[in-house]
Amino acid sequence: MPLVTPLLISDTFRTWLTRTNTVIDILNSNTVTATVNAVGVYAVSNTTDTTSSLTIHHATGGKTLANSTGLFLTGNTTVGGLNFTANSLCNVFTVSSNTTILQSPGGITVSYALAASNTLSVTGATTLANTLAVTGATTFSANVSVANNLTTSNTVYAKSVLFSETGAVVSNTAIGANASINDFTITGLADASVLLINPDTQNLILTGLTAPTNLTTLLNSGNGAKVLYLQNSGGTYKITLKHASASSTATNRFVTVGGADVIIPAGGSVPLLYVVAESRWRVLAQIEAHVTRAQNVVTGTTVTPNADSDDIVSISAQATALILANPSPAVTVVQGQKLIVRIKDDGVTHAITYGNQYRAIQSSLPSVTIAGKILYLGFIYNSTDTKWDLVANAQEA
Repeated sequence: MPLVTPLLISDTFRTWLTRTNTVIDILNSNTVTATVNAVGVYAVSNTTDTTSSLTIHHATGGKTLANSTGLFLTGNTTVGGLNFTANSLCNVFTVSSNTTILQSPGGITVSYALAASNTLSVTGATTLANTLAVTGATTFSANVSVANNLTTSNTVYAKSVLFSETGAVVSNTAIGANASINDFTITGLADASVLLINPDTQNLILTGLTAPTNLTTLLNSGNGAKVLYLQNSGGTYKITLKHASASSTATNRFVTVGGADVIIPAGGSVPLLYVVAESRWRVLAQIEAHVTRAQNVVTGTTVTPNADSDDIVSISAQATALILANPSPAVTVVQGQKLIVRIKDDGVTHAITYGNQYRAIQSSLPSVTIAGKILYLGFIYNSTDTKWDLVANAQEA
């Protein structure tokens, strides 16, 4: 049905003028009806009028874009204005060729599914309240920031993984006077990738580490896993991870290779794997190589072993009476720690006296050296009695 009744030859000039004005009014209107095509440039509003809008009429009387049967933008079409919304009530929204949707002050909101089967270029902020489905390859030329968990159904490939997000590394600046800690925890541990622990005053024993609390929210019925790197960030003392210690809650305990306790020296680190199905921290490596730490002395009136840095004290040419002082610092030694003292006499017999922490077990504590001979003394620390027990005494023949 025509919008305007066609003119007839018999119509008067007034009729012609009236119908002409009607056509002009339609062309100046801000409304395009469903059967009318706007060809070329169609101005909805000028640059100073920000209140006008383009309304597409549904054939049955709908008057808003959201209720329209279809909005087809082809050719070089620009859509601007204060807000542009296409929601689930809009049956068809088709954008083809060189069509630009300008970002409005209120932002562009997609409240229904948006399927991008070709190139989707977004230069400003975009809010998606529902699903974004990308069926082809997706390339991001800039950083992509994800505020919440990112879940992928397939493998994620990357050249490198950087722990640069805030909270990726948590650090305990100093443990203090604690020699043993059960169920160790620290703020942010559940989200951390690296845990730094500094035993700043003495050797530290950990019997357990608080289990991650966020794995049960993952897919596959919560059967998630977490890898955590634990580093000894101190400069002197070591950290011991106890295997399956009952002193910590079962879900916080360590499981080590071969069931042996794992020792982390200063500056060392171990990877830990936590799997919900196992509910344990599995230590993936034993990192302390066998290194003998020695204190070498030629001769001395008083020799003091260092329990933190000496496995053996070697005296190569003792030339005077010897006082073997208590190992120091006594507070850092652990149950069963071993110490060997080797003494070679310079050729003249000399007296030996001992600190009060040395105790005779296998034999009496030797009181003199033998001229020109080597003497080996083997001690084991008994923390219950605070004694270094002599369990081996070997004199060169």
